[in-house]
Amino acid sequence: MRQALFRAKTRLSDAGALAHLDRLQQQASLPRPELDALVARRAATIARHAAATTPWYAERYVGVDLSALEDPAEFARLPVVEKDDVRDGFDRFRSTESHHGRVASTGGSTGEPARVLYDTRLPVKTLAWRMYSWWGVGPEDDHAIAWRALRGERAQALRDLVHLPARRLHLDASLMSPASMQTFVDRWRRHPPALFWGYSGAVLEVADFLLDRGIELPPPRAVAFTAGPLQPASRQRIEQAFRAPLHDTYRCGEIPWLAGECAAREGLHVFADERLVEILDADGRPAAPGETGEVVVTDLTNRAFPLVRYRLGDRAALLERACSCGVSLPLLSPIDGRISDMVHLPDGRVLDSVWFIARLAHADEPVRQYRVVQHPDASISVVVVPQDAGSVAHLEQVVARMRRDLGTVDVRLEIVDAIPHDRGKTRDVISDYVPVRPATSRGR
Repeated sequence: MRQALFRAKTRLSDAGALAHLDRLQQQASLPRPELDALVARRAATIARHAAATTPWYAERYVGVDLSALEDPAEFARLPVVEKDDVRDGFDRFRSTESHHGRVASTGGSTGEPARVLYDTRLPVKTLAWRMYSWWGVGPEDDHAIAWRALRGERAQALRDLVHLPARRLHLDASLMSPASMQTFVDRWRRHPPALFWGYSGAVLEVADFLLDRGIELPPPRAVAFTAGPLQPASRQRIEQAFRAPLHDTYRCGEIPWLAGECAAREGLHVFADERLVEILDADGRPAAPGETGEVVVTDLTNRAFPLVRYRLGDRAALLERACSCGVSLPLLSPIDGRISDMVHLPDGRVLDSVWFIARLAHADEPVRQYRVVQHPDASISVVVVPQDAGSVAHLEQVVARMRRDLGTVDVRLEIVDAIPHDRGKTRDVISDYVPVRPATSRGR
């Protein structure tokens, strides 16, 4: 009954969304050669549109053979768009169709926020609906959300009205406290949700709140997180607290909904029919399958504000294997961390979050949560929430080995009871050290 009500309401208010969802479901199981051909055509089309309708691309694509862009090798020769390009040149990315755009801003948790336009002709929520279906959840089901709050009660009421007959149980991730989480728990008991999703740090904090107080809630069908990696021990705690499978998802403020795990959880399915994800190596060339590199994304659908080969600042790898679930969309590894979340050593070595994960976050090591902080003098604090008091001696040995491996850099262990998140988002590595680097150039 609820599903019928939801579809009837959506047909009246947003009929295109249901047609789009049906198309997405079909595209998710296309034979891989057919899917690759679809992506190549759509990528070439949006690049040609960008060149013809925006000042930024018109200038950068001078001399480019736009007729050859269906060839992935030729498309990969297009210049990469940097965050600073968009942040400093908003109007130069607006196309002649920008009147169909709605202004949106990135969160800015790792730098200055940037403004973009979402194309209002595209119901991007349907990408999430398709992903939810992999978990046995529908858009008509009740959802609990740990996210940033909407501006004002009226905006929240209007948003809730849009989702009817589904209920939306909100927890403001920027203002979490024992009192707000207890209110969230009480409301959960009255209307148990089918799905709980939110910022990784916020989801973990709610899980810790439940476990520390011995609270059991009616389990949802699925829990999902975004906006930061979670260590294995943290993922285990979340699944223990909610007694439900946990799913990783990938999205950003500039291009909503990029990838998400299915029920098999063998990697994140890239929503390749609408987002082209490339992985570049240190030289800016396409990385080999399984090789970790920088994530570059093309939105194949946004004609109001085209983003073609946009560097997100994240690190991941495209996986060569197919998923056992039968969905043909390609697989992406979990995000390893942001490019800005690097530790630069005075001797020129660079360590990303993977280096620390290998030493701190292995499933059999006694770490509940950690954060690595590099100070302006290049020294490093390894801030750890241990599983229990008895594991501190082992952690001291782990940090002693780090100190030996890193040589002259001072590394110290800090044991804490909790690590704060940034409005629900987690950052494993924070560096305030500015290395002296030789001048380099990027581009075609």
